[in-house]
Amino acid sequence: MTHPPRNWRLGLFHALVATVTWGMLPLALKILLPVMDPVTVTWYRFFASAIVLGPWLALHGRLPQVRGLGPLSAWLMVIAILGLIGNYVLYVVGLERVSPGTAQVVIQLAPMFLLLGGLAFFGERFRPLQWLGFAVLVVGLGLFFNDRLAELADTSGDTFFGVFVIVVSAVTWAAYALAQKRLYAKLPSQGILLVIYVAAVPLLLPLSTPLDVLRLDGVGLALL
Repeated sequence: MTHPPRNWRLGLFHALVATVTWGMLPLALKILLPVMDPVTVTWYRFFASAIVLGPWLALHGRLPQVRGLGPLSAWLMVIAILGLIGNYVLYVVGLERVSPGTAQVVIQLAPMFLLLGGLAFFGERFRPLQWLGFAVLVVGLGLFFNDRLAELADTSGDTFFGVFVIVVSAVTWAAYALAQKRLYAKLPSQGILLVIYVAAVPLLLPLSTPLDVLRLDGVGLALL
């Protein structure tokens, strides 16, 4: 059994790494988009994840056992697969039309939708402090877009379309997360992710152009 201080420091380190990489993601994608289309970039993300996570789980004897999941779990897996694919692709499509900062703010709706989904589908209850945090998030989004209301009012403009697509991306992520939560009883989280990665590679391949990677220079490959 590890000591709590060590767990606390390790958890904080992982959280900081996740925060930094998540913050870098839209910047890298924004630079790649003039060279690679959103579906191709997403295909490479899933492909790379599959070839890294698959052997690692196999080495540790933790490959997911998908046989015998049952009809309900099978449908939940389909929702998880389509939800995460939709989230990845739609986020990049929206990012083409808005700034990285705007994309990162709007995608914060994803955990909010997850919380609402937990209330609706899992019977969860908010404590007063959680409702306060929810209200702060809503107010913060309103303040952020206050000086962009004219742009958002123009439904034919790129900003409106980009924000709308990222909102839909947040909804699909919430659907994925809710399905994954139900699947925890059958599979571990890393196993669920591997199934999603492996399924996404053939599903996205007909719509992607992997040979576009040959157009990237050293910096582009590093960003990818």
